[in-house]
Amino acid sequence: MFNRITPKTDSQLTQSDVANLVLAQAIENVSRLTGVSSDDALKLLATQISANQKKPQASPRSFQQPLLEQNEFQFIAELF
Repeated sequence: MFNRITPKTDSQLTQSDVANLVLAQAIENVSRLTGVSSDDALKLLATQISANQKKPQASPRSFQQPLLEQNEFQFIAELF
């Protein structure tokens, strides 16, 4: 399935514009694929999103420097 998209530059779009564009395309695609109205497509998307938000999400990972780099840094720091 190929959708023709009219390109816009990043400077023309704010975050809310991008969110609105994505939501409008999602509603249009759901409506077209399922044959329901735009209002019903929005309700379907809303129920799917709320169902996904109720699921417990994994805690964000905390990234640390590799142990070898920490040891090298400590060794070099102790030289001075």
